[in-house]
Amino acid sequence: MFSPILLFKHFYIFIILGGFANYFSFKKRAKTLAHTHPDLTAGNQKILKAILIYGNLPWIFWGIGVLFGRIDSPVELFQPADMNPFVLLVHACILLIYFLLVKFVFFNNGAAFLEKHMPIFQHPRGKGISASAIQIKIFTGVMIIFGLTVLTALWFVEIPFEEIPFAR
Repeated sequence: MFSPILLFKHFYIFIILGGFANYFSFKKRAKTLAHTHPDLTAGNQKILKAILIYGNLPWIFWGIGVLFGRIDSPVELFQPADMNPFVLLVHACILLIYFLLVKFVFFNNGAAFLEKHMPIFQHPRGKGISASAIQIKIFTGVMIIFGLTVLTALWFVEIPFEEIPFAR
């Protein structure tokens, strides 16, 4: 029988499935690009690996917390001050990903790497994004600042989840 509460509790499954769908979409593009841009194949494989691992890792930890009965609701992600170890693990994982992203983009020539491999991010019909290394650095910096601001705010802002259906 359908249970919206059960569906809500296991929402991480849908996020992980979305991560795999994203991975397979990029993998299909990488396969097509291998014929037209064979010089990008090795780099595209690195991008695919990063999408699969870093795109799903926090949600895998989230799912482990649910399966072990330590996380009852997705709203707990927004309450790190409650000191739930699995919520803290998810937040630590996100912070680690931010750190690795900053290290890659700003200190390991990652922005130039991504600029060179931009075709993997473009739609097969030629539509899509295009960005220079400077634009990638600016976007990454803004994204990291915004993400850290949100993660920090979650420690100090109390959200009244009791008023939200299925929240608990």
